[in-house]
Amino acid sequence: MNQGNIYGMHTQQTLAICDWFGRLMYGQEDVPKNVLEYVVFEKHLTNPYGSWGMHGKIVPPWAPMVMIPGPQLKPGEEYEEAQGEAQKPQLA
Repeated sequence: MNQGNIYGMHTQQTLAICDWFGRLMYGQEDVPKNVLEYVVFEKHLTNPYGSWGMHGKIVPPWAPMVMIPGPQLKPGEEYEEAQGEAQKPQLA
């Protein structure tokens, strides 16, 4: 934290998204990235001895949105149809 930003959390995080078989689909497991997060915590006022919990995160408008690529669809094909075809067993 610094004087101009006392509410942001500066952390180093890794992101690795894997498929069902453990193959790396997106990100890197070994390379930490610097991340600035704004996290909202909550505590119920009726319980003075209660614990704090994470309510959500605030994404500032200047933060870049990273889109994870999904399956490639053919024109006129729905997402559910592509998922159903991928899960059908192949018979020889």
